[in-house]
Amino acid sequence: KKKPNSKIKLLKKYHHKYGLYVYEDSKGYLQLAIDKKKEHLPAIYTFNWLPEGHAYIRKLKAGNAGELNDRENAQLEEPPAMYNQRIRNAITSLQLELPSFALVEKYSENDEKVAVYIMAKGQFYGMGYIEAPLTMPLTLEAWKQKIEPSPDNDYIRGLLYQFATKNSLSRLELQD
Repeated sequence: KKKPNSKIKLLKKYHHKYGLYVYEDSKGYLQLAIDKKKEHLPAIYTFNWLPEGHAYIRKLKAGNAGELNDRENAQLEEPPAMYNQRIRNAITSLQLELPSFALVEKYSENDEKVAVYIMAKGQFYGMGYIEAPLTMPLTLEAWKQKIEPSPDNDYIRGLLYQFATKNSLSRLELQD
């Protein structure tokens, strides 16, 4: 009996270990929490290490000019609706910071089609081959029409972020 390739087996099981989640506590306040990644619960953002998640929440709080108070302070100072709106605004600003871009492999004039990889708002959208990618409009919708969607995958997303800095690929920023 032939053993499966261990590298392929690892690829199938790779996932970020932690996720950033939002939940409503018993008093009606929305709370941000980092927990082990849940298979059937979508995370706002994912992390490999717990300290990375804590640093991300600190960045989120700093980016909102300290508006995200601790829950105890908020309960004394304001009703849940006002506090929850600030949490929603922080999540929205986080999602707006996530990039949309296309990675295009280097090609010559003789190549009919070129491999491209698309990231849409921080999520892997898909990959495929298209003709003359450098002549396309730099809008996410235009690129989505040319590429079949694929399931988002933490491993592929991580690789694309790494490859985005390599010289063998051209990174094109896409407008949402």
